[in-house]
Amino acid sequence: MEWREANRALTKRVLMTQVNVHFETGREILNAYWGYLSGGGLTIARSRSPGLRKGQMVSLQVHIGRRRQFSISGRVARVGDAETVIAFDTSESQNRLLSAALSDKAIDMEARLTLCDMPSEATTMARLFELSEDGCCLRLRSEQGELFAIGAEVVIEAQGFRISGCVISARDDERCIIFGLGDNEAIEAVRACLHPHELH
Repeated sequence: MEWREANRALTKRVLMTQVNVHFETGREILNAYWGYLSGGGLTIARSRSPGLRKGQMVSLQVHIGRRRQFSISGRVARVGDAETVIAFDTSESQNRLLSAALSDKAIDMEARLTLCDMPSEATTMARLFELSEDGCCLRLRSEQGELFAIGAEVVIEAQGFRISGCVISARDDERCIIFGLGDNEAIEAVRACLHPHELH
């Protein structure tokens, strides 16, 4: 039985079409993220993926800037005139994508997470483990996780910064949050946390 499973896995890899996708920043990935599928997905321009057909298995080689690269397997869910939608094989692939998009720096920092529309009733402590100028990933430290669902508008307070954002991924006690645009002072504070030794 083991050799049959190994053979199936090998056959699946051989049949997959490799597609290289390049993004300059994590926010570009988040803009291309397709959250309407249960396991998540990614939209890519047809010009980046000519010849793909609906149902075709693919291995996405995702590049972020010049420093980060990772692979995600999936299947072509839709082929449009301008864009192709790739559905991820598993929710784990979705988590890897979002974590990579929001990760400029691995970090271990205490944070307070508060719902914007329920500031007195919904506040919990959390532990930041990934941080970038675009967002963060953290682990909740309470049983209030159901309040911090996908789409929830929140405020994150940590040492050195306070910034608003939106939950874009929720899995067990982990949350991925994209920061809001427009608050330049808050983004500058996050940047200082990421690069404390740089002179401004």
